[in-house]
Amino acid sequence: MASWQEVQERVRSDYVLDVDEPREFALTITHHEGGAARAQRVMARYFQAWGRDMVEVRSAFGKLGDYTPEGLLGDNIQLPLGAFALHGQFLVLIHKAVLADLTVDGVVFLLTRISLLADALEERRGGDRF
Repeated sequence: MASWQEVQERVRSDYVLDVDEPREFALTITHHEGGAARAQRVMARYFQAWGRDMVEVRSAFGKLGDYTPEGLLGDNIQLPLGAFALHGQFLVLIHKAVLADLTVDGVVFLLTRISLLADALEERRGGDRF
């Protein structure tokens, strides 16, 4: 079972944070898939819902209009975790979970996998903006 404080301590010790606030943090993860290094920013946020501590992990991969809604919805069902959402003008891959159901390693896994999936989506369009 992970607590938000344990998650923050672990991520602070393993990564350089771009944002480090009491209820959220952001970091840029470098991926070396397919040869060239690519960077992807991922954010985590703590919140409560239904009396439970929750975590949200998200990473932007495009802007509104970069992809067709039909294409995104079709791809959504194939994702191994997370789902597509719109945050302002940005398309994000987002995953929410109950912290008590996760270990600290599980949250770190979500951070790295969401960032990797978002980066793969972004790479399909030939960019590395996020």
